[in-house]
Amino acid sequence: MASRSSEPRGLRETAKETVDSGLDYARARGALLKLEAEEARERIRRISIAAMVGAFLFVAGYTFAIYLGTRLASREWFGDRWQLALATVAGFHLLLGIVFLLVARARARRSNLFQSSISQLERDRVWLQELQDEIKSRR
Repeated sequence: MASRSSEPRGLRETAKETVDSGLDYARARGALLKLEAEEARERIRRISIAAMVGAFLFVAGYTFAIYLGTRLASREWFGDRWQLALATVAGFHLLLGIVFLLVARARARRSNLFQSSISQLERDRVWLQELQDEIKSRR
């Protein structure tokens, strides 16, 4: 009977240590995730600003292009010089808008958000798989 009372105590201690280890693991992953979320927020902010500026300038250029098309259709009512100026402004806005959209796309592709967390989770997955294989081989 004395050995039976010591077994549950050992089992409880092992269970407590297992739970504590799991909580420590979760805290460490949470801290890493928090750090990467702060870094991601800054990257996403920069990408968003470039995308919004690019979209605004592209829409402005498109608006000028539409206006130019309308004015060209009715050029018989006006002189010819304003059309060249309007075409230049429209082309400038379209070009600048495309540049900003390309910058936003390049930044979005370069930003490896949560890369440390993803690689750590992958290492943990491999380690757990190895541990599981080792336990199966012992049986």
